[in-house]
Amino acid sequence: MEIEIRPATERDDEELMEIVEEVSLEGGIEMVYARRPTFFRGAFIEGYSVQVLVAEDKENKKIAGTITRAKRKVWLNGEVREIGYLSTLRVRREYRGSPAFFKGLLFLKKLHEKDPVPFYLVSLIEGNSYAYRMVKGKGILPEFFEYGSYITHAVFLKKRIKEGDVEVVRGSENMLDDIVLCIQRNGKRREFYPYYTPEDFGTPLLYGLSPDNFYVAIKSGKVAGVLGKWDQRDFRQFRIEGYRGWMRGIRPLYNTFAKITGYPVLPPPGSVLNFFYACFPAVDEDDPRVFYSLLSRLHNDAVGKYSYFVIAFSPDDPLLRVLKGLRKEIYPAKLYMVAWERPEIKKGIPYPEVAIL
Repeated sequence: MEIEIRPATERDDEELMEIVEEVSLEGGIEMVYARRPTFFRGAFIEGYSVQVLVAEDKENKKIAGTITRAKRKVWLNGEVREIGYLSTLRVRREYRGSPAFFKGLLFLKKLHEKDPVPFYLVSLIEGNSYAYRMVKGKGILPEFFEYGSYITHAVFLKKRIKEGDVEVVRGSENMLDDIVLCIQRNGKRREFYPYYTPEDFGTPLLYGLSPDNFYVAIKSGKVAGVLGKWDQRDFRQFRIEGYRGWMRGIRPLYNTFAKITGYPVLPPPGSVLNFFYACFPAVDEDDPRVFYSLLSRLHNDAVGKYSYFVIAFSPDDPLLRVLKGLRKEIYPAKLYMVAWERPEIKKGIPYPEVAIL
């Protein structure tokens, strides 16, 4: 078997979309992560420099696997630093255990040596045994240093909630500089918080996100906090493929219960989950009144239009307490720094932004 590792091109687009959808999330719900109508649009939000690699079976003219290497700017220990990010590691079932995976990792190491970063950030959902099997104990890879955990919250949007008492307005192009300044000064107090400038808006890095997608809190005539709303369904989707085991039989009964209690129903196979990301929360002094005002306004504007929204925090993040009392499901995950030597950084409160993971 002759395996060639090379950068992906536009002609690989259809196969890349197929490979991503071959791996479904484990559990009673068979759900796939899709990137349609093009794989690359979803990749470009992961960093300002993105390299999509493919392992091609030359004999059968078929892509055996893929991985994406990106470089992004983040806040780290109070400074803007450039780090790497690894994502979308996929190997077709028939090639697992073949040279494709190991050749890809060797190629990735050569890329790193030519264009090094201090470490690569990797996010793994707890219980994602496919990902753990792929990365653990392979030798070729650098070491995985666990940084900490973060929890993704899917907040249900069945009915309106009481709104906060701080003034909240919708963002606009005229407010873009103030929105970005708020994100920068508060992102500086977190670890891995993405660093952006006003010039990044309107580029592939923030595709589909504009100033009017932000909610802006005003105190004493000044911006005191912001929260974004990023609907990515036109380029990144979670699609229900089916239901396994007891979930298949119980779905009709569960949906009756869900409609009564306010939980989201289990949609039919083929459905794309109807949600958005509540992204880039930035609140001066982590004021819970300000964040609740932002969150409640965003929440109420979305009722009747979406089933839920997604937001993620570290268990140590002071903004997390504002989510208490909201009806939601939680999904724990782990953050790793992938490097050949342990990175010398001080630990803090991580905020890697789930919308670009």
